[in-house]
Amino acid sequence: MGAKGEISWKRRGEYGERMEYYARNERGVWKFFQRERRFEKWESYAEPEFDDWRWVSYWYPLNKVVDFKQDVYRRALAELATLTIYED
Repeated sequence: MGAKGEISWKRRGEYGERMEYYARNERGVWKFFQRERRFEKWESYAEPEFDDWRWVSYWYPLNKVVDFKQDVYRRALAELATLTIYED
């Protein structure tokens, strides 16, 4: 039996409306759903918003966060590095 997974997130839609998204891994194929309100039915969503993902360096987030938060991110990543295996 294959690994199962699911993830959900929220963001603003194309016209500024609040949207909820949900992705579910079924037998190695990710299926995507969306809805505008909490109690609405999930609608199938054909094009995932993160279809242009890429692998980046473990320390990459340090270059993308605002200056005054970099020290916090650096300490957090250093702490997590002791718990994870990664290649830089």
